[in-house]
Amino acid sequence: ARFDIDPARVMATGFSAGGMMVWNLACARSDRFAGFAPVSGTFWLEPPATCSGPVASVIHIHGDNDPTVPLAGRAIGPTRQGKVSDALAMYGDYGGFGPMTYVMRDDLRCEERRNAADDLLDFCLFTGGHSFRTEFVRFAWERLEEAARL
Repeated sequence: ARFDIDPARVMATGFSAGGMMVWNLACARSDRFAGFAPVSGTFWLEPPATCSGPVASVIHIHGDNDPTVPLAGRAIGPTRQGKVSDALAMYGDYGGFGPMTYVMRDDLRCEERRNAADDLLDFCLFTGGHSFRTEFVRFAWERLEEAARL
C-alpha cells in the first residue's frame, strides 16, 4: 500500500536456487502472484504429487547444457536433484494444460501450452549452461502481458 504496487502485476522470478523457490511459490502460493518465471531451477527433489494453490502461468527458462541444475537432475550427496521434465509434467497435469506448440522466440526454443483458462505453461531452452540474463525476465514479463496475465 505504501508504494501503490498493483498485486495483479507482480511476477515471481528467481535464478538457480531462486528458481527452485519460484517453483515452490507457483505450487503453494500462486494466489499471490500474476505469474512465475523460474530460471535454471526446478524443485529441489521430486515435485510434489500436486499443488495446493490455484493454477497460474509459469514460464520456465533453462540452459540446454546446464551442469549445475541439469535438465535430467543429478545426485547431490545422498539425495537427488529433481528433473525439470517431472516438474513440467506434474504442473501440466495439475493445470489441465493442453498439447505443446513448438515456437522459436528470439534465441529461445520454446514448448508452449495453455489450459482452458488461458494460463501459460512455457518451457524455453537457450543454448548454454547455468546462466542468467536480464532478457529472460523481460521475455517472461512480455509473455505474461501477451496472455493478459499482467
